Amino acid sequence: MPARDRRTRTRRRHGGRGRSYSPPPPPRQYRNIPPPPPRYDRRRSRSRSIDYGQRPVYLVRCQENPTPVTPDEDAGENADGPPQALVRYRAVYKHERTGGIVYQATDTKPLELPKEESRQIASAFDVVTEYATVYSPRPVDGWQDRPRYPSVPGSPIPREDRNFSSRDDEKEGPPKLQVASLKGMRRLEIHSSAIIHALQQVVTYWPGLNLLSPIFISLEPHMFLLHHLELLRKFRSDHAPGHALDLCEKAADVYEHLGLLDDYLEKEVMPGVAIERARHQRSFATFEYMWLLFKPGAEVLVRFKDDKNRNFLPFWRGGIVQSITLMTTPNDKYWEVKVWNLTYDGSTVGRGELTQYIDLFEGESAIGEMDMIPADWPGHLENGRPVAEILREKGRQAYRLLSPRCMTSTGKSLEFPYNDVEGLVMVDMRTFYTDQPDERPYVVPNNQIKIGVTDCNCPVCEKRKAAAAIDKPPVPYSEYDNLEIGAELTDQMSFLYSSRLYVFHFGSRTWELLDVDDLKKAQFKSEVLDTLVMRPERINMLKALSKKYMRSEDGNEDQRSAFWSADFIENKGKSQIVLLHGKPGVGKTYTAECIAEYTRRPLITLTCADIGTDPEEVELNLEYHFTSARDWGALVLIDEADIYMEKRSSNDLVRNSLVAGFLRALEVYEGMLFLTTNRVGAFDDAFTSRIHVKLYYNPLSDSDRQRIWSSFISKLTRERRKDIRVTIGAKEYISGPVIKALDLNGREIRNAFQTAVALAEYEAVRDEEGTIMVEEHHVQQVAEMSREFRLYLNELHKGDEEKRAARAFERLDRWLDGNEVNGSTDREGGAKDVRMGAERPKW
Repeated sequence: MPARDRRTRTRRRHGGRGRSYSPPPPPRQYRNIPPPPPRYDRRRSRSRSIDYGQRPVYLVRCQENPTPVTPDEDAGENADGPPQALVRYRAVYKHERTGGIVYQATDTKPLELPKEESRQIASAFDVVTEYATVYSPRPVDGWQDRPRYPSVPGSPIPREDRNFSSRDDEKEGPPKLQVASLKGMRRLEIHSSAIIHALQQVVTYWPGLNLLSPIFISLEPHMFLLHHLELLRKFRSDHAPGHALDLCEKAADVYEHLGLLDDYLEKEVMPGVAIERARHQRSFATFEYMWLLFKPGAEVLVRFKDDKNRNFLPFWRGGIVQSITLMTTPNDKYWEVKVWNLTYDGSTVGRGELTQYIDLFEGESAIGEMDMIPADWPGHLENGRPVAEILREKGRQAYRLLSPRCMTSTGKSLEFPYNDVEGLVMVDMRTFYTDQPDERPYVVPNNQIKIGVTDCNCPVCEKRKAAAAIDKPPVPYSEYDNLEIGAELTDQMSFLYSSRLYVFHFGSRTWELLDVDDLKKAQFKSEVLDTLVMRPERINMLKALSKKYMRSEDGNEDQRSAFWSADFIENKGKSQIVLLHGKPGVGKTYTAECIAEYTRRPLITLTCADIGTDPEEVELNLEYHFTSARDWGALVLIDEADIYMEKRSSNDLVRNSLVAGFLRALEVYEGMLFLTTNRVGAFDDAFTSRIHVKLYYNPLSDSDRQRIWSSFISKLTRERRKDIRVTIGAKEYISGPVIKALDLNGREIRNAFQTAVALAEYEAVRDEEGTIMVEEHHVQQVAEMSREFRLYLNELHKGDEEKRAARAFERLDRWLDGNEVNGSTDREGGAKDVRMGAERPKW
């Protein structure tokens, strides 16, 4: 079709009436755009040159992803022609709502090159400035391929779309901009294979980066290029003309192209970077250039704190920067920094991710006061030592505790309600994550794209691959995935591993979060077994029963031979069940605690609250605790076990199920189990044959009580000699008739003495040396209070505790009459308790 007909059809489609069309002058801001290079290929560039008088404007067809012209295509007939531009500047207008390109203009800058270099591509890189607009220009005459007006629901039709009859309405050129968008977003589109090849050689770590595509895009402020600028400069100097290094085919023009890139960055970006680095010398930083501190792959220190909770203890974690991104919202902007470190999820040691946010601030901020700083930042110390060095040491210690290990805690829980955690604990992260699956961290897979890989197969690259044996180079930090438990860590791995561990506290039977510094080697006191107020023969028997369960000094290695069972059925009869019965306060629980210290094993103390009362729940809970005790090598004490061992009856099926479930659990238990009760008369007969050892505890005699009083006084003197002491008058009162008449048990003696010490500390009466004195009247006040309460209960129940137990057929105290159980019979026929040193009355 003739050109005139094409113009006519175009004009009529837009409502014209046959009037001849001539293009209007270009907009003022685009009248100085230089012309395109001579002999450009209109077919390839799909562009059009419109003659506005003496100043042609180079309009590129609007495309989202323009296809670059390869060197071979461009070198053909133009090889002998004038050189082409290596740097190209483009302005792109996108519709604010649809994102479509509505206008695009290009400004080329010719570069005089030698004739032999005329094979270069159209540009080494493009400098693209992108603007947002809600307006669209009218179509160019005869240009059928340009985009139409964006279809925005609810927007009116532009005036120039409705009427083109007036020359004033026939406007051409870039669309109008919103005032807030005048600055524009700038990016670099690198087409040069030489620059991309250089990047492939120098970049070692940048998650999400793909350098295998033909075009590489760098967004302002060009963080990636600036972080690797020094490496690129060195790479350029190593490949200068005349250098001895062999050049890859793709790197033939690397010296010139990297020079252009360096010149651009030096002019457009480096002035601001130089000012920011000068601030860093003063230990200050600005929000705009925060990315300079956190290069992906760099070690950083992240501080966790809670300004709303004064009990929260801030702590540092080590990490590796994965990415840093400027996030913008209509009302705010902030930096989002993704960091990864090493964590354990109960089965695997791998990478755990965390995200840190840096809020917008004005002016300068002190780097040392930020919640995230470079790990090697000078002058950042804690207790006179670099924080990074401390984290490496603590991370290595924590990693060695991944296998279950018994330790002693001397610290405070790091989680609400921040309990004091004193005594033996079991470090077992696997069991914790099994119990608390919601707390299990997520170990992220390493999806990092391989860096340092080139797709070039030229002889030079193939030779380098063969020499370095890197046909399949490892993914960066791939050795940090699936670490073997027990392996020795590098310094960086130790820096990345957390020093906070979940431990099971045997005292409170709860999981607590502790710092590794609060964990020490487990300490046991084997000699405490000799402090039991018990006949030596009984003590020796307990030692013999528990000898096979002895462990090493730190309580983590068995020192016994294989257990022999007399049962003919496999997996049965491997337990040692000991029943301790007697009135309250005679040392039943203390006996189990002494045996645990003697065998150097932790003791799991269970009560009705831990086991439950529902038959199904009881069996499951017992199985769980028995399994934990087996895995941890612990002894088990079920205090007040009579609730699970009471007699069964034909009219109480729930009770029968409860007892049956407890019996089944005892059958398969492997280890030493202590049962304590003061209601042995309520036991079901089925338990009698399942208990290996039954120990009865007689009521305390006067000499037993004096030994207990003396042991508490000695403990106070040993531990607080310089602060407090018991006067002679108080000691005489303790051994006097008033205290003896109270007939206190061991637990009551402990409580009374502890209360007397508290009264003395409150009054704070000191001697000449400044030591607080526990005097007679302190003990007297406590004794009087105990006597009044005991008289009240005896009057209420019409008899003391021993008589009440006997009437209920729960227990029979002081039953020895010529029988040698805890003592030996004297010549007068009364049963003399050697352990207690006092005679028992005949019934």
